Amino acid sequence: MKRTIGSAARVLGMSPKTIRYYEEVGVVPPPPREKGGRFSLGRRLFEVREIERLRFVKEARRLQFSLNDVRQLLEQYESGPPCGCAARPLLKRLVARRLNEVHEAIRSLEALRDELGALEARVLALEGKTPAELGSVMVPTPVEALLRGTAKLPDHRPAQENGG
Repeated sequence: MKRTIGSAARVLGMSPKTIRYYEEVGVVPPPPREKGGRFSLGRRLFEVREIERLRFVKEARRLQFSLNDVRQLLEQYESGPPCGCAARPLLKRLVARRLNEVHEAIRSLEALRDELGALEARVLALEGKTPAELGSVMVPTPVEALLRGTAKLPDHRPAQENGG
């Protein structure tokens, strides 16, 4: 069954603009256009193959593969045997890279969580304290210490020569 871009977009859960963008950047080739008589509008007609390709692109993007990764995977898949065997080594490398990126993002988010948790604990510990009580508890920021004259900054002035 052939579908117009609007119908294909609804089936895929994406906008026609997104489909056109994927065509523009070369992730998917433009489908054949409607030919015909006097009332033909030259609309794009998507067949099952084009819709399945767009479904693959959507899923790969959901997994946060780059458009270049998706393009390479599709090229490998379509240039090899029907089983998709040609794309497997590339897919294996891309998945391993993506997993490493996810693990790094998790580590980064865990560090952020720990830092925010420590900040929350400090805020809760200060809750209900009077200004007098806070004065003895609070550690000045580097800027506050500098303004109070209590900061210990490295001396970057040039050393003076003897006998000058």
